Amino acid sequence: MARHTTFVPYPVPPYRARRKRSDVMFKILSETPLPLDCPTPCRGLAYDGCWLYLTQSCVCAVSKRDTCGQIQELYETCRCYSSLCFDPKECCFWASSEKCPSTLFKLNRCFQEIDCLRLQVCRMGLVTGISFQYCKDQLLVAFADGLALVDKTGRVVWERESSQWVRGVLSLCPYFISWSMSDGNTTVQLCDRAHHQVQSCCLPQDMCVESAVLDPCG
Repeated sequence: MARHTTFVPYPVPPYRARRKRSDVMFKILSETPLPLDCPTPCRGLAYDGCWLYLTQSCVCAVSKRDTCGQIQELYETCRCYSSLCFDPKECCFWASSEKCPSTLFKLNRCFQEIDCLRLQVCRMGLVTGISFQYCKDQLLVAFADGLALVDKTGRVVWERESSQWVRGVLSLCPYFISWSMSDGNTTVQLCDRAHHQVQSCCLPQDMCVESAVLDPCG
């Protein structure tokens, strides 16, 4: 059985990255299982600085939890969401659903749909992850077959195809982290603002990343 882990990425000062691109930019600090009482696998994970929000497979609900994994509130939703992220600029959430592969849904704090984006990307597969890029007020979107940066009209700023199955993405503006799977192995990549790979690491075979969040106080 695969171990699911949460890793805490931390960017080093930019001058170190310029001087020596092989510097360690992120690492797994610890494995601390959250005591989740979910009968189905967790999919999306969002963090607003205080609470964690989780989506589950085939469940029309989002659970609000503390950082120890204890449930605080359960919000019923109009559809099953997979990926989820928090937008601090508009104080809302962005979510995707496997039944609507080219759409992002804008949700209020009660997880009611208030708008949606039709993504103008081609042949990239299902959305597997969303991350808010604070420095540009845009959304990083992971698809099964690649990555894209989109603005809040759905316009594609850039897109990049991948030969691996991309599982998710996390913005560390101006850097970003993505993770993908190939032949049962999970690879985590750190890329710079020009989309060039700065560092990558391969996780142990019994470990995979389902989702990740950035703790601004970590």
